Amino acid sequence: MQTVLLLVAFQSTYFKKKGNHRVKGAKQSAKSAAKLLAYFRENGLPVIHVLQTGKMEDITADKLIPYELLEPHQDEATLVTSEVNAFADQKLNEMLQGLQADHLLIAGLTAEKQILATAQAAQGLNYNCTVVQDACAASTLKLDGEKLKAEVVLKVAMAMLRNTDVEISTTKAFIKAEQKKRKKQSKAAAKQEAILEATKVALEADAAPATSTQKGKRKNGAAKSAGSSRKSAKKSAKIKEITPEQTADQVNA
Repeated sequence: MQTVLLLVAFQSTYFKKKGNHRVKGAKQSAKSAAKLLAYFRENGLPVIHVLQTGKMEDITADKLIPYELLEPHQDEATLVTSEVNAFADQKLNEMLQGLQADHLLIAGLTAEKQILATAQAAQGLNYNCTVVQDACAASTLKLDGEKLKAEVVLKVAMAMLRNTDVEISTTKAFIKAEQKKRKKQSKAAAKQEAILEATKVALEADAAPATSTQKGKRKNGAAKSAGSSRKSAKKSAKIKEITPEQTADQVNA
C-alpha cells in the first residue's frame, strides 16, 4: 500500500493574529503536521502540498505563501487550486496515480471546508483515507446568531468524516503504528534473507569437491562394506560344503 501525505492549505494567511482568514488552532495543527512531514521525509515517502487560492478577487500575495514550518522541499509536489475540493480539477488525481497511491494521510486547514470536501472526494475515487485530527484545525462559525467554537466545529467535521468510513487518527498513533509495521517488515525480510543464505551455503556444500577427510570417511565406509560382504560369502561357502551325510550324522548325534 502506497501512502501519500496530503498537506492542505497550510498557508501563512491562516496564521495571522488578526484578519478574516485567521484559523484558531492553526499553529498547533501545523506542529503536528510538521511531525508527520518529518516522518515521511525520513522514510522517503511521497508528500503533496495543496495551496488553496479561493476566488480570484480574494487572492493576495501572502495567501499563496506556505506556512514557514511546512515549506515544501524542491522534490515535493505542490498543487495550487482555487477549489475547496482539491480533487476538483483532476490534477491531484493524476499526481496520485503517477505515485501509484492508494492511501491518503490528510492534514490541513480548514476541517469544515477543504478537509471535509477533499477527503470525501478522495473516497469517491476509491482512495483509502486517514484524516489526522490533531493536524487539522477549523474555523469559528455562526448559526442563527449562535457562535460555534472552532473546537466544536473540528469535532463535528471529524464525526461527519468517520460516519462516511474515513479513518480518524492522531499524529502519535499513526507514526507509532507505522514504525511497528516497518519493524515487523524488517524482521520478516531479515528472516527471509537468512533462509536464502542458509540454502545457498547448503547448495554450495553439495556442489563442492570432497575434502581429504570426507574421502577418507568414504574409503573406510567402502572397506567396511567390502569386509562385511566377504564374511557373508565365507559363511555361504561353509554351508554349501556340509554334505547330507554330515547333516544326518549331526542329527543322530
